[in-house]
Amino acid sequence: MSTLSDELRRIGVRSSDEEFLELVVDVVRNMPSAAPIHGSEREFTAEEIAVLKRGGFSLGPFERQAGDPVSRFIATYAGLLATSSTATEVALMLKVDSSRIRQRLGAGTLFGIKTEGGWRLPRFQFDGQQLVPGIERVFPQIDPVLHPVAVYRWFTLPDPDLEVGDDTLSPRDWLLSGGNPAAIAPLAPGLY
Repeated sequence: MSTLSDELRRIGVRSSDEEFLELVVDVVRNMPSAAPIHGSEREFTAEEIAVLKRGGFSLGPFERQAGDPVSRFIATYAGLLATSSTATEVALMLKVDSSRIRQRLGAGTLFGIKTEGGWRLPRFQFDGQQLVPGIERVFPQIDPVLHPVAVYRWFTLPDPDLEVGDDTLSPRDWLLSGGNPAAIAPLAPGLY
């Protein structure tokens, strides 16, 4: 049976168990609290409620189930942070000065998450020891107020606008396969 440490290392997390747990707790602590999800009966007239119930709709309070989307979101965000690199690590990897990394973060040609400990640059924007080709032309098109999980998911999940033959590619895979960044840059503003 594998331990948390084994699983974290297997997926590329370099943090210790304690550091990872601290990161998850920090993510949860800094997230806005979720408003309780109430039933929707008060939003409809009695007649509308009767029609909806006959149609099989449940108007009671939403009950969270296994696979809770809030938990998945927290885990994704914590994973993004845990597997990300610092600005100094990225500077060494790309063989540039740390100030160049900060300039690119400010210009929006690199994607970073500002934390209390400094900038964290998620791994999805890199291919080995290099940037994903053309990604610096797409990042400036993305609304900077979007949550990092939304940006990550958009870059890594298949996009129906990026079909090649029978395959539907993610924006990241599109770029890695040599696709033109100009083809995906217009898709980024619609990201939500």
